[in-house]
This record gives sequence, structure tokens and C-alpha cells, in this order.
Amino acid sequence: MSQAEEPLLTIGEVSKASGRSRSAIRFCESRGVLATPERVSGQRRYTPSVIRDLALIRTAQAAGFSARRVKSRHVV
Repeated sequence: MSQAEEPLLTIGEVSKASGRSRSAIRFCESRGVLATPERVSGQRRYTPSVIRDLALIRTAQAAGFSARRVKSRHVV
């Protein structure tokens, strides 16, 4: 299945799969660390790759990088 055919996920599904709270996901978006997701009927819809991106962000933060540094270093 290509990325274009992958089902889009709600913020709740991403939260559950990644172990990150919805507010943490929105925070990453507001800081520009995560790309702003597509919206369907006003609701955020994410590609499954965002789960990997959140794992990379968590690893970088655990290593001591701030959200600003993660963004500036293009970790994701």
C-alpha cells in the first residue's frame, strides 16, 4: 500500500499508538516540530509516519534536545 493509500489517523489514534498525549502532539505542531496535518471536516488527520516522527522527537528530547533544537536540527 502506498503512502497515498494509507488510512489517515485521528489525533486520538496517534495518541494511543505513540503514547503521547493529544496536547503533546498539538504542542509539537505549534512549535513546528511536526508538520501541520491535513484536516478532514475540521479534524486533524495524520499519516501513519507521524508515529515514527513522534518516537524520534521523544528520543531527541530524552537525549536533552529541546523542541526548538529538534526543529532546527531537522531530526524529524
